[in-house]
Amino acid sequence: MCRDGLVKSLMASGQSVAAAQAMSRWLAPDDLDGLMRAAALLSEGGRPEEALDIVRRVLSVSSDSPNALVLEALLLADLGRYAEAEPALKKILRKDRENVDALLALAWSITAAGRAVGWWPPSTTGVPTGAA
Repeated sequence: MCRDGLVKSLMASGQSVAAAQAMSRWLAPDDLDGLMRAAALLSEGGRPEEALDIVRRVLSVSSDSPNALVLEALLLADLGRYAEAEPALKKILRKDRENVDALLALAWSITAAGRAVGWWPPSTTGVPTGAA
């Protein structure tokens, strides 16, 4: 069975993590789209650390890849590495203020780091009943 056939077979049988792991072993360092696909599959399969390793392979070839930068920041936040995720997310948002994934991940990182105390949930003091 050829490599593409193996990946398709693994995906069809619900083994996306195995497919991603196989892909990551044989993909060329400059196959950035393939590597990003493998990283996304690993992330979706609950393997954020492995996904981060692959994203960093992409960034070593293309340090300004917007998709890789976003996925790296999201994975860092997912791993609880908020101090690393926050500056990366802010950098992404400076370039793309409408990046909802980055905005949500930044809010999540700030909240999880315990620095969002007092801004959420919003106060409903003085709000008439039924208006909140």
